[in-house]
Amino acid sequence: MGEQGIRLTIAGWLTATVAGTVFCAPAPTNSAVTVECLTWESCLATASEHNPDILAAQFNVRRAAAAAKAAAGAKYPTVSVEASSAQAEDGAASSGAAGAMSPASQQSSDETSLSLVARYDLYTGGRINAEIRGANASRRQADAGLAATRHEVFCDLRRAFVRLLYAQESIELSKSIARQRETNVGLVQLRFEGGIEHKGSYLFSRALYEESLADIRQAERNRQVAQIELARLMGRPSPAAFSAAGKLDVLWRAASTNWDEWVRVHPLGRAKEAALDIALEDVEKARSKFKPSLTLVGSSSVYSKEMDLDQYRWKVAMVLSLPLFAGGQNVNALAASEAGACAAGEELRSTREKLRAQMETAFELLLNARERVDAQRTLLSAVTVRAEIARQQFNSGLLRFENWDLIENDSIAKQKQMLEALRDALLADIALRQALGSGELP
Repeated sequence: MGEQGIRLTIAGWLTATVAGTVFCAPAPTNSAVTVECLTWESCLATASEHNPDILAAQFNVRRAAAAAKAAAGAKYPTVSVEASSAQAEDGAASSGAAGAMSPASQQSSDETSLSLVARYDLYTGGRINAEIRGANASRRQADAGLAATRHEVFCDLRRAFVRLLYAQESIELSKSIARQRETNVGLVQLRFEGGIEHKGSYLFSRALYEESLADIRQAERNRQVAQIELARLMGRPSPAAFSAAGKLDVLWRAASTNWDEWVRVHPLGRAKEAALDIALEDVEKARSKFKPSLTLVGSSSVYSKEMDLDQYRWKVAMVLSLPLFAGGQNVNALAASEAGACAAGEELRSTREKLRAQMETAFELLLNARERVDAQRTLLSAVTVRAEIARQQFNSGLLRFENWDLIENDSIAKQKQMLEALRDALLADIALRQALGSGELP
């Protein structure tokens, strides 16, 4: 790669594209079902609206947003209506014989009241502010989770789309190889019948032809598997008959990057940062239990001994509460929250290190895939020319069957390897984009 390749710059960014003329694979000849042609854009739009993982993440965002608003409501006073009906009995006790107590007089009373009560927390030791900040951090965590889920689903969707393209082109390549094998069988059969080749050569050519037919059937099954996976990711209830528009191809485009910056904006990293903020606010809430609280309470009531509610009273009070003893609950809750905050900090550090390692590894694998495509393209060009020459020599009797068969099989193998290299290069590009956590998928 040279000195520039050692730098943290992607000098050869592999962009997976649906290049060239857009086409759809033909429908199977034994099926009368109309095949739907899906473009990458249509798959992306369908998944955005119907994928259950994305929908679940969106509902989590709504829930976190509502929870943040609910937490902010603690800043305002609360007003409630309270109704009560009480019955009491008052009496005075007098001493009897042998020190026994006996009731001297008893008086019962009933009271019914209806009150309008307002409460306002003037000071809670920082608990309300911590709850609000924690709820906002939960909302940021949900937003980051949605971004991570969407990108992960889109990367999986792109993989399924690429595998469907690969299966479609593999079917076409397998059919082309089968036709070539069939021609070879006819050619060897003529030479066998003419006494030039032995029966083993003919049987071996026939077996290779049967193998090529099996490759077609296997490629068709792979297409069905890719269709099932693509339909699942799009949120379709069942896979219908469809094909992917386009073909496997790659374009090289330069794009620079900075690993530290990618790690900083990665949605998984942002989710862990929000989790750390939540844990820190839990510590503040636990500490607030050791501090006094001050509440302003006001009430306006109507009451009476009967049910007519003909009497009125109002009350304003300042309630100061200072915790003295809670059986060790507050102390242990604080210790637990502090340990949780430390754990969240270590998880954030671990996540950042993992993300950076994944990015660098995916980048190296992408470079390997790119070099393999270049090498396979050169090899395919060379073996194609060699196979054409070998066929002419075999037809002229200048080349033995064994030598010609080796060259022919090598040419076919390189065609398959070229298609696999293109597929692997596109998957490597997707893997890098998934490791980066963002970026448009072509």
